[in-house]
Amino acid sequence: MEKILKVENIKKVFKVSGGLLKKDYSSVYAVKGANFEVDEGKTYGIVGESGSGKTTLARIILRLEKTDEGKITFLGKDFLSLKGKELKEARKNMQVVFQDPASSLDPKMTIGETVSEPLLIHKVGTKSQRKEKVIELLRTVGLDESFYSKFPYELSGGQKQRVGISRAIALNPKLIICDEPVSALDISIQAQILNLLKDLQESLKISYIFIAHSLDVVDYISDDVAVMLLGSFVETGSKESIFNNPLHPYTKLLIKSAPIADPRAKREKIEVEEEISSIPISGCPFYSRCSIRKEICSKEDAKLKEVEKNHFVACHSI
Repeated sequence: MEKILKVENIKKVFKVSGGLLKKDYSSVYAVKGANFEVDEGKTYGIVGESGSGKTTLARIILRLEKTDEGKITFLGKDFLSLKGKELKEARKNMQVVFQDPASSLDPKMTIGETVSEPLLIHKVGTKSQRKEKVIELLRTVGLDESFYSKFPYELSGGQKQRVGISRAIALNPKLIICDEPVSALDISIQAQILNLLKDLQESLKISYIFIAHSLDVVDYISDDVAVMLLGSFVETGSKESIFNNPLHPYTKLLIKSAPIADPRAKREKIEVEEEISSIPISGCPFYSRCSIRKEICSKEDAKLKEVEKNHFVACHSI
């Protein structure tokens, strides 16, 4: 199976100022050595709580943020080294669906103008051909021709996200990065958008990087999953191995914390130590909350190790 994207040892450190004169700086790892691959026509899910570095990693892959270290290979080319026309051409094949469907649309532009913008930028077709293409795209995502002349304020949240998706598929990309695309939507609408994304993947052979903090969503749409905590991947593998046999204490915590639809059902008690108070530069990012921690966990990063086929865990106690 062809590898659409390969991410190798991506690292990003932010300097945080403090003190009375804002001259004291500390280093915070937003992404700490991320490694993964995305197969053609498959979905790679990245799950973790808020602040874990998921969006920063996505922005680096999209080249909206510079990386301090690492390599990204996209469609066989060193994506980080591309410039000018080569970069513009490569970006046709890498698009994004944003978290907030409202803020991702220009309120002064009609839906037709918004969806046709990538076609215009890349000089695809004539004006009439672009209009015809946009109407086709809107129908593909479940919106009729009347939406072409509407403005974002006239649409519901789910309709706005459908517009965002139609814009993302306008150039027939190979990869779409979905940054929590359903978290701002009602539950019933979430299901509709997820089913739409799956249908589009099957018909257009698109690969996804799907970022979320909801385990149910990631379980439903992903083929492979990475669990991210404070910039680090602590467990990776197929969704079956992650959800049927979670091994890292943080993964277990996320799964046990997920709500259950049945109000009569009871969860196993979650054993968690103190809340995290700082982001460590070295050592396990889950150290301060882990009930099975060892002394080495506070000093040395645990590397991802294969515990079963294609199932990797970063934990000194496993």
